[in-house]
Formats: sequence, structure tokens, C-alpha cells
Amino acid sequence: MKKSYVSHVDFSEINTVSTDELTKETALARLTEVGAITAKGRPDVNYLNALSGKVSAPFCGKLQRRLSRRRDGVTGVYSLLQRMYGDKEYTAMYLYIAIMYGYLEWQVPEILSLLPASPEALKVFMGEFMADFEEFLRDMTAETDAAETANSESAPAGDDSE
Repeated sequence: MKKSYVSHVDFSEINTVSTDELTKETALARLTEVGAITAKGRPDVNYLNALSGKVSAPFCGKLQRRLSRRRDGVTGVYSLLQRMYGDKEYTAMYLYIAIMYGYLEWQVPEILSLLPASPEALKVFMGEFMADFEEFLRDMTAETDAAETANSESAPAGDDSE
């Protein structure tokens, strides 16, 4: 039997949250190199939006499948992230997402793991990620509603005669 409750988060995935200035400078240089932030350290909204679009769909999809039998499921994860986002706890959101990646038995994407080195880029990314997550939930609800409607329409009508 496969253990589905094993979680693994590598230190490199939280390195930019908890380490020295050299590590932070290296992370900022890499973020600049890929275009996530400008040479002046400002976040590139278009890049971060694209990054969110690239990572959010597979993340949310697998998270939904893993949590489908749990009370609140993926909506519970969204609610917690929404609360943190409202409190402007972007680093806490990142750490929670890193834990969820570990729960999914996936590694946090490299660029995503560097974002805590740039609080402004992390803030922009989290806004984009929450919008993508909300869209995923809307689509999931619409698919569920459509499937329930199709099932109820295809069910044979009961015989009401006596």
C-alpha cells in the first residue's frame, strides 16, 4: 500500500526565506536573469502572471485529486491561503504552498522557490496565484454542476402510477 501522507520539503525550497545575504543576493540575481524582476528589483507583472499560470493549474489539479475525499478538500486550502493573503502574509503563504508541494510529492519549481528573496515579487505572484486558484475553483464547481445536471437528466423517471 502506498503511503499518501508522506511529505517532503527540501531545504533549498525554503532557503531564501531563512538564510544569509549572499543566498538572497544570488536568488535576486537569478530572478533578474530570468526576468521575474527588473535590474532595479521591481517585479515584472507579466512574467509573474505567466509563472502563476504555468504552476497553478497542475498544482491545484493534483491538490484537488489528493484532497477530494477530505472534508473541505481543496477549498479549505484556498480559504487558508485567502486569509493569509488578506493579512498580507505572503511569506507564510509561500511556506504553506511549499508544504503542499511536499504533500503532493513534488518539488517546488526553482523560480518559485526564489521569490521570497524579493518581497514585492512574492506579493505580485501571490496575487496572481490566488486569482488562478479562484478561477480553478470556479471551473471545478461549474464542471461538478454540469455533471450533476447531466446525471439528473439521464436518470430514468420514476413510475408514479399506482
